[in-house]
Amino acid sequence: RKDPPDPHAVLGVRPGASPREIRIAFLARCKEVHPDGDPSDPSRHERFLLLAEAYAALSTPHAGTPPRD
Repeated sequence: RKDPPDPHAVLGVRPGASPREIRIAFLARCKEVHPDGDPSDPSRHERFLLLAEAYAALSTPHAGTPPRD
């Protein structure tokens, strides 16, 4: 299985982006790829799920931070 894509790249934000920047980028990208925008395009569903996963990864507190011992 391939490594998951970088959530920053998926959303088009820089590492260290603020929660507000992440949310704005997520909403903008959703408008571009939401499955309802073109129901005849099956790839939209997959791209939308990828966006949702990237947003969840970046909006979770301490995402990408290694646990402390």
